[in-house]
Amino acid sequence: MKIFLIGVTSIGKTTVVKNMMTNLRERGLVAGGIICPEIRLGNIRLGFKIVDLISGKRGILSHISQLVCPKISKYVVNLQDLSEVGVEAINRALNEADYVIIDEVGPMEPSGKISKRQ
Repeated sequence: MKIFLIGVTSIGKTTVVKNMMTNLRERGLVAGGIICPEIRLGNIRLGFKIVDLISGKRGILSHISQLVCPKISKYVVNLQDLSEVGVEAINRALNEADYVIIDEVGPMEPSGKISKRQ
């Protein structure tokens, strides 16, 4: 079974996923994969973390102040943490978890545009 949860930015998709994980964990099932909670300063979104649901390993998926490429909208993607945390988490989940969660599949901002920072 595959479930896709979609909606506009900040509607609560990650909150729904966290509640679902809690419910399934109470039934003895293991969640694997990644969630990508926001990094905020007050009302300003600065970027996204990336969290491995099995190991708890964390990294920065994207941030407005990083200086590496590529850039998506106003965010610069941290390819190292995407690989070392995200890819490893998904591979681990495929081997060790009862179900796999991948948060933040879509754009980080409405009409997100990929560009290269010079």
